[in-house]
Amino acid sequence: MEPAVTVESRPRWGKAGVRLTEQEAATIDFRNACRATEAAERAERDKDAAYGSWKAGRLRPYLITYALDRHGLYGPRVDVACGTEEPAADEWEAGVRYPTWPEFKALAALTLYPLGHFLRDANPIPFESTSMRFHLKPGMKPPPEPILCFEPEAIWAATRTPRCPWCCRGVQTVMPECLFCPHCGAAQMDGEAVRTVGGEGFAQCPDCGGRWPAETAAVPA
Repeated sequence: MEPAVTVESRPRWGKAGVRLTEQEAATIDFRNACRATEAAERAERDKDAAYGSWKAGRLRPYLITYALDRHGLYGPRVDVACGTEEPAADEWEAGVRYPTWPEFKALAALTLYPLGHFLRDANPIPFESTSMRFHLKPGMKPPPEPILCFEPEAIWAATRTPRCPWCCRGVQTVMPECLFCPHCGAAQMDGEAVRTVGGEGFAQCPDCGGRWPAETAAVPA
């Protein structure tokens, strides 16, 4: 009786029609194992970096909207797949509720995007600057402006970290010197001026018109 052919005993091939020697096959296996180890270590580093960025409040609501729209994902199935309930996903897109770490990971898995995709600082191109504006029919409204950042209170509530989401100092208020616009990035504006423009308890960027809470933020117990 002939011995059974196992995976280990099958011939290994390199170039077309050229059988690998045992040493060559072992070398390839070793290289593949090293690559797999490096990929796992890189994925772990990326995960750690993403966790730090998530905790610092760097998720971008408009990128969540983009990822969901890209795959036609909407409705309660999104909330269920991310381990939460309605209207959580809608509030993520609106920037008023910050995903928890497990919800964030589930969202990335659902949309097939890496965690880092949702943490990019790239600003979207304004609708008026794209050719899509020519496709609007008479009477149609342009899409709403993308929401670029989460409310500080939402970040604190999800991360349980009473820190300024911009300078990351452990404080219970948004620091006056941190009153730069989280929407367009205009930095080191005069705190008193933006408070006056934005109304009581709010700051407003004179460059882009973005408005955000500028006074004491409620910190969860």
